[in-house]
Order: sequence, then C-alpha cells, then structure tokens
Amino acid sequence: MAASGSEEGGWKQTLLLRLRDRNRVQTHFFADVIQAHNKLFESADTLKSQNVQLQLQTERLKQDKLDLEVKVLDSSANSGTGKGEKTQALEQKLFKLQEELTELHRRKGENAQQIIDLNSALQEKEKVLSEKENRLLDTETHLEALKAECRNLEQAILEKDALHQALRDEHQALQMTFSALEDKLRKTQAENQDLVERWLQQKSRDADKMNFENDQMARKRQAKLQRELAEAAKEPSPPLMDKPGSRKKVHFRKKSESGPRSPENGQPDPMVPPGSPITKMFNSSTSEAPVNPGHVGFIESIAGLLAGKKRSSSHDDGFEPQTSAAGAPPRHYVTVTLPSTAIHKADGHDGEVNAVRFSPSGRIVATGGTDRKLKLWEIMNRKLDSKAVLTGSNAGIMSVEFDPQENYILGASNDFASRVWSVADYRLRHTLTGHSGRVMAAKFLGDSSRVVSGSHDRTLKIWDLRSRACIRTIFAGSSCNDLVTSDLSGTNIISGHFDKRIRFWDTRAESSANEITLQGKITSLDLSLDNKYLLSCSRDDSLKLIDLRMNQVTGTFCADGFKVGCDWTRTIFSPDAQYVVAGSSDCSIFIWNITTFRLEKTLKEHNSSVIACSWHPSGMMMVSCDKNKKVTLWSDM
Repeated sequence: MAASGSEEGGWKQTLLLRLRDRNRVQTHFFADVIQAHNKLFESADTLKSQNVQLQLQTERLKQDKLDLEVKVLDSSANSGTGKGEKTQALEQKLFKLQEELTELHRRKGENAQQIIDLNSALQEKEKVLSEKENRLLDTETHLEALKAECRNLEQAILEKDALHQALRDEHQALQMTFSALEDKLRKTQAENQDLVERWLQQKSRDADKMNFENDQMARKRQAKLQRELAEAAKEPSPPLMDKPGSRKKVHFRKKSESGPRSPENGQPDPMVPPGSPITKMFNSSTSEAPVNPGHVGFIESIAGLLAGKKRSSSHDDGFEPQTSAAGAPPRHYVTVTLPSTAIHKADGHDGEVNAVRFSPSGRIVATGGTDRKLKLWEIMNRKLDSKAVLTGSNAGIMSVEFDPQENYILGASNDFASRVWSVADYRLRHTLTGHSGRVMAAKFLGDSSRVVSGSHDRTLKIWDLRSRACIRTIFAGSSCNDLVTSDLSGTNIISGHFDKRIRFWDTRAESSANEITLQGKITSLDLSLDNKYLLSCSRDDSLKLIDLRMNQVTGTFCADGFKVGCDWTRTIFSPDAQYVVAGSSDCSIFIWNITTFRLEKTLKEHNSSVIACSWHPSGMMMVSCDKNKKVTLWSDM
C-alpha cells in the first residue's frame, strides 16, 4: 500500500511539474501581453469607480441646483433685490460646476475610447496567442512524430546490430569450417603425396624386380645359346655347296665391330645392343681363324629373326605419317585458299549468334547464341546440317571451345558460369560457378582437365575438372573480354581487358608478368599456331599484330569501312597464319595478308553486324555468324 501510495504521489508530482513547466513555457512569451492586459483591466476598474463617483457627485450637484433654484425663488419672492448678488454668485458656481461636469464627460469619453483601443489590442494579442498556440501544437505534433521516428530508427539499429552479429557469427563459423577444410585438404594432399611416393617406390621396386628377372632370363638364354653353339661346333658337318665343285662363302665381321650386322645392308643392327647376349655370341663366334661352315645355318637363322624383329619394331614404334587430333592433317601441311562465295546460309539461333568454332578435326562446327543454346553442326554436301542442341545454360553463350582430343566442348555464359559438355553423348558434364559477372571467355588450359575463364567481375579463374573446383583466382583489375593460352603445359595465359590492356600471366606467379596498352578496349585475342604472334582486336576499329618474342606491336590492320560492332567481336588467324580475318559492323568480312598488311578480300553476304568467324583446319572453308541469327558457310567455289 505504501508503495502504491508513493507511486500515486509520484505521478501526481510528475504531472504537476509538467503542468508548471508547460505554464512557464507558454506564459513566458506572453508575459508582457498579460501584464498589459492586467494593467488595462485595473485602469478600467479605476475609471469605472471614478465614473460612478462622478455620477453620484453630478446627482448631488443637480439636487443642490434644484435646491438652490427653489431657495432662490423663495428668496426672490421674500427678499427682493437684496439677495440678487447671492444668486449671481450661486449661478457662477453652478456654471463652474457645469464646466467641470463637461470636462468629466470629455475625460469619460477619452477613457472609453482608450478602453476600446485596449480591447482591440487585446483581441490582436489573443489572436497572436492563438496562432502561437497552434504553432506550438504543430511543433509538439512534429516533435512526437520525430520521437516516433527516432524510436523506429533505434529499433532498426537494434535489428541491424542483431543481424550484423548473426552474420559475424556465421562468418566466424564459416571461417572455422574453412580452416578445418583447409587443414583437411592439406592433410589429404600430404597423404596423397605420401601415397604417390609410396606408389613410385613400389613401381621402382617392381621395375628393379622385372629388370632382375629379365637379366636372369637373358643369362639363361645366353648360357643355353652357348651350349647349343658348343654342341653344334663339336658335330662334324659336310661343306655346303651351291653348285658342284663350288663352296659357299661366309663373311664375318672383325672383332672390333660392336654387334651383329643387319642381313639387309650388312651394317650393325641398331635393334641389338652391344652388350646383349646375342652380341656376345657374335663376338665370341667371329674370329680371324677359319670357322666351321656348319655354324652358318644357325647364325643366319638368328640374323633372320633379328631382321624380323627390327621390321616389326619399326612399325610398332610409330614410324608412320603423323596426323593431328581426331584424324586432322598436320597443320604445317595446310594450304589456305581465300573464301569468295557463301555456299550456305542457315538460321543458327533464335537471336544473336555470339560465337562459332570448328573442332580440331574440322568435322563439327559449334555455335553459341543469346537463346541460351549451344548447337553442333556437320558439313554435309557443302551445307550446315544440325547435329545436336546442347542445353543447360541460363543465359546467352558468349564463347565456345573444343578440347584438343575433341572429347569435350566448353561454353562461357552470361549467367556467371561456364559449362562443359561431352561431344560423344551431348550430356552436360560440369558447371563451373563462382564468378560474380558474366563470363566472356573460357579456354581449356593445357589439357582437357583444366579450364581458365575470364569474366566482367575483373577476375580470371582456373578450374580443375577432376575436382570440379576453382583452384586459383587471378585478380586482373579490369573486365576481361577474351583470353588465350600460349603453351601446352598450361602455365601461360594472355588476357584482353576493358581498360585497353593485354596482360600476360604465369600461373606459377602471383601477378602479371607483363602488359601491353593499346588505343581501345580489347574485344578479341588469337594466337598463331607457332605461338610467335598474337592478334588483338580493339574498339578503335583496328587489329594489332604483336610479336611475342619482342613483346611489341609489329603491325596494324585497318581499312575503310571496317568498324568493330561489339565488345565481343572475335578475330582469328588462318590455319597457316598467313591471313587474319575479322567481321565488321557494316555486314562485311575483311581478310588481310599478314606479310604485306594489305587488305586481300572483303566478303559481303550478311545483313547485320558480323560477330565471329572460324576457319576450317584444312584451310578450304570458313564459317561466320552475325547479330541477325545467321550462320554462313564460305568456300572458294
């Protein structure tokens, strides 16, 4: 009860203090008006009391006047002229009193006018006071709204703090998980290294064992062969005659020669090592002394076996004409003919066709478009015949690439990912996600197990398809529009960027090894087959030829009417690296000679900007694509 009484007294005291504060705040601005108002009321009360007194005095004077008039009449009737002077004096006094009364009436009127003026001023002050009160109410309302907003902001801050704390906790948990996974990875790598070393040791032991067994077998064969030769030498043999009366001659080499001679040309047989048992046998059986002709048949049979082994070994060791991947002819035997006629046109995709590429063997053409599809074509009867449609991308395909063995095809997409399909069954094998911007280019790095991709998020990422993970991220500093790999080991990468620079990367180093700055942002890169020259296309409507041995620009290709149509316009070398080709925004294809830097030919068949071209590995045909969903096949006839 005491607590409740104290609580009740407390809120009453609080209310009283708030009322006093409000009264002090509200009366502070109007204290002068209230004081003047009070003074006016006091003056009005004083004037009203004086007015009442004057009215009473006026009434008394009127009464005195009447009494005097009566007395004067009585006295005039009674006393005559003797009292006239007294009457005159009274009249004068009456006149003065009337003047004084008039003055009082005048003052009364002035006071009344002053009261009216004061009332008007009071009304104006009251009006100002009401305006002030309204403004005060508005200010209080706005203050309450601001207080409510402050409370909402404080609540939002608390929620943000809670969310931030949750994110920090989650980040710490993820960091701990990452550290654990990193430790597990290091342990796994160490275990893998240990297993590899043990495996190599085991293989070494197996090899040593196999060598030992081979040596044992060789020694046994040598001993057996020596026994057989000794037994053959003990047996008497009649001389061998080609014709009656003639003896067959057998020619033996000297002891200084290092091995048996080939029966074809009489030279030492390269397939028989000098220290082999057969060589020892020949060395031991050849001398300057006469040899029993009975040995000849056996020796010639051994020489025939060696000759047969040599012939079979030369076939097994690959002494046959070499061919490139998937049956394509060697590139250094390619003879390029400049295309002149569009022999077939097809609707490649439902929208723009962004990329086109021949396979290494030239059997397949791959195209990628904005309809999120990657299509494969075959050239049948000088026409492009649709073979398969590869799906799985969620945005337009920006580049396509085959692996050297023609087993996989790689596509870069605008949905921030790259994908790998198998050429045999057209199935999606890998989806490489991790970029935060659209992927403009992707290439196989060295072999078909690694991929490098370049994106608009200003990074290059290297992927291991066996682990399906990104094994390295290279921060390039600018959006990447195209890239190439310059060696089979997969250590050198060249990338072209939005900031007009070509950067050279060594995957074994942390930063770029070198860079070249051009006059426009880079749209395309291509390497010659001997990896000596780099071709770049930029938005300054020119192509640059860069000598990688000197690391400098050695030539520029440009022509009247040639305009680069978009940031992903692709240019290429011909298979023999004697020509360069590029599509233009004026619907034309320009071909330059790399030796003379002269424009060799201009092809006109497209109806919209040409984006990409690809030359057949044989050099006999070329295919191009444009923004109006067309794919065109070109030939020289």
